[in-house]
Formats: sequence, C-alpha cells, structure tokens
Amino acid sequence: MEPNPAASDHGLLDVNTLNLLMLLMIPGLGKRKLLEIVQEAPFLLCDPVDRHFWLYLGKKSRQPMSSREAGTCQATARQIEERISSGEFSLVHLFAPGYPAILRQIYDPPLALFLKGRTELLHHPCLAIVGARQATDYGVAIAETLAARLAETGLVIVAGMAKGIDSAAHVGSLKSGGGTIAVLGSGVDVAYPSQARRLYQRLCTVGCVVSEFLPGSRPNPQNFPLRNRIISGLSVGTVIVEASQHSGSLITARLTMEQNRELYAVPGPVHSPYSIGTNYLIKQGAKLVQIWQDVVEDLPLHIQERLQWRPASDSAGGEVSPPFGSAGQKLKLTTEQETVYNLLLFERKTHLDTLLDKTGLGFGQLGRVILELITRELIIELPGQYYLKNVR
Repeated sequence: MEPNPAASDHGLLDVNTLNLLMLLMIPGLGKRKLLEIVQEAPFLLCDPVDRHFWLYLGKKSRQPMSSREAGTCQATARQIEERISSGEFSLVHLFAPGYPAILRQIYDPPLALFLKGRTELLHHPCLAIVGARQATDYGVAIAETLAARLAETGLVIVAGMAKGIDSAAHVGSLKSGGGTIAVLGSGVDVAYPSQARRLYQRLCTVGCVVSEFLPGSRPNPQNFPLRNRIISGLSVGTVIVEASQHSGSLITARLTMEQNRELYAVPGPVHSPYSIGTNYLIKQGAKLVQIWQDVVEDLPLHIQERLQWRPASDSAGGEVSPPFGSAGQKLKLTTEQETVYNLLLFERKTHLDTLLDKTGLGFGQLGRVILELITRELIIELPGQYYLKNVR
C-alpha cells in the first residue's frame, strides 16, 4: 500500500501539543475531516493560537465555536497537556518519529495516539487476534494458546481488550512473557469493560494501551468501528477466532483487506453460531489457521527473519500432536492417559460422569489420570467437573 500523503507531506512539522489537543476537541470535526484540514492547513498545528485559528476552523466545522466555548476548549487542552507532562500517559502525533510507521500507511491514520505502558512495542512486528465477545470455551482456549505461541516468536499481539477472544489473546501473550497492545474504544485512562480492569492495569505496565480518543472519553458505540482500523492498521495481519454473522470482528476483517494486510481465520464447528463468520471468511479467501506456524510461514519474509521460530514438523508414529503445539512436539501418553485424552474435545466440554462411563476406570483411577493430564496442560478443568482438551 502507498504511504498516506499526510505522513510524508508534513513530516518535519514542529507540532505544538496544545494546538494539537485543541484541534482534537473541536466539535463537528470527524477523524477523517480533521486529517484533511491538517493536510490543507498545517499552520494550525504550529502557529500560536489567535483569532485566525478560530475563524479558519469556524469555516470548516459545522458549528463555529463561540469565544466562551473556545476558552473552555483551551482550558481543557491545558489540563490534558499537564497530565502528559506529569507522565500519566504520553501523546504521539502523525508527524513525530515515534508514530508507528506501519500505521501511517493506512488510508485514514489517526492524527494522534494517547499511550500508556511500553510504547516501544508499537515498533515491533505486530499481529492482531480478535473475535467474538460471547466466545465459547473452545474459542477462548484457541485464542489464548495461539496468542501465547505467536508471542513466543517475538510477534506483539494486538487486540481490543473486549471480553471473550480479545481478552484471551492478551492473556495468552502475557502468560508467555510476550508483548501485547490493547487498542481502546474509550480514553486511554478509561478501563472498559469494567471486568477487564485488572487486565487493563497489567497492560499499562507490562504491555501497551493505545487510544485515539481524548482522555476521559466514554466507550460510545460509534468508537469501536473507528478503533478497529487501528487494530488492523498496527498489524501485519489479523487472525479472527470465532465471529457470529454480525460480529464486529468482521469489520476488522474488512479493514484488514482494505489495508492490504494478511487475513487469517480459525475454522470452527459448523453447528456453532460463533463459527459462521470465520468459516465464511475462509470461503471468501482468508487463510485457514490450524497451527500457529500457518500464520508465521505466511508472513512476509522480512518479518519472518525478525522472529524466533522453526517450521512445523509432520506428525509421525501414531503419537498425539495437538494443534498450536511447539514445532515437532509429540505427546508420550500412557494407555490410560491416551484413552481419556481421546475422549475429550477441543470445542465441547465433557462431564466427569461421561468419562467414568466411557473409560470403565474407577473414580480414583480416573481422577489420577485427569490430574496427570491437567498437570501436563493437555486438558483444562472447567467448573462443574467438566473437562476440555487444551489447544497447546
């Protein structure tokens, strides 16, 4: 994709932070309109604010600001500037060296990003993993393990911190010690959803939190389609794990293709409503992901060369080789362990009573085998004595 002209025409602008903040809060200016105005009149970002500044913007916005509104705008901008100076969060704009180069290349890059945490992650190779909020046990396990394996190669995992697949992707990356970036549909200082507050706090320290919305902004519904272009725009590719027919993840998939980035999808059970979107994407040309190497092997060569990985090995000798396992990894199981393992599914949980009935093992014997498989992280125990095969 050709670089956005806004990224090159004014690359040496000496941007005044206060001017930039005031521009971001002008009523009646959408994100794309604001970018057009800045391209047309770069002086707005640099020159001292005077009457000409407000007159010019008054002609461009739907509702010109009164003197009182302008004063309020200026005061609010100063407060945010002070919070930036205090180190509560940082700000990087489109014309700064610290702005992510890959994000500059999209059609409508955000004029500015507010950041918390490890901002250097924005300059590593990134991969988005997103999907359904109301995810199944299968989808969450897939997303978490896939994110962990890909993060171990050096890819930074990007998601939206939404419950379900997005949160699982962040958690998987963190568990593996990898980097992860959350792109919010609220202000960078607003944890949403509230259930993700602990995850948000962790991301603010060991990961990175990003937003184009002003600090304090609430998570309005119209914000999320806008933030999706940043999720895909920061990434060399996007993996969709579970998506219903009307999932917002399909918006991210469309944006990924429009931005000329790689699109991947994990197939799901044909009977599941959360597989409709992913299976449809595969039919439309998205690349099917069965093991994590399917993603890495498809990335551009210059990205692969920056990662730590090896090609997947073929299964052999009747040994169990689970999806998303380390390259060449085989599972050596006892007869009892293999019996229990083969009765469990990735996509649907199985109750203890079913295992007792089908294996013929005694309660104590089965309990020992289950504990062994859990210890080896081959299966997952769910509430209510249910078990699920773990995607490793």
